[in-house]
Amino acid sequence: MSSVPTRPTLASRPTLLTRPMLTSRRPLSFAVADLTADDGWDAALKGVDYVLHVASPLGGGTPDAMIAAARDGTLRVLRAATAAGVKRW
Repeated sequence: MSSVPTRPTLASRPTLLTRPMLTSRRPLSFAVADLTADDGWDAALKGVDYVLHVASPLGGGTPDAMIAAARDGTLRVLRAATAAGVKRW
């Protein structure tokens, strides 16, 4: 018997799949902006209530360069979300 604690999976908790994830009555929308540039973030987040940031650079470059791009991109999203008054990210 393993002493490593395990977390329940979606299969073992089917109620997670049926709960509404969004409470907004507005339709879900997507925005495209460049993680490596400051331009476009203010417009992308104008009037947005929630942000789900899942983008990250893939391939090319050194691991350090990819980590820096991911970090800087995330900071761009957070700064723009704060400036736009986003409720939650």
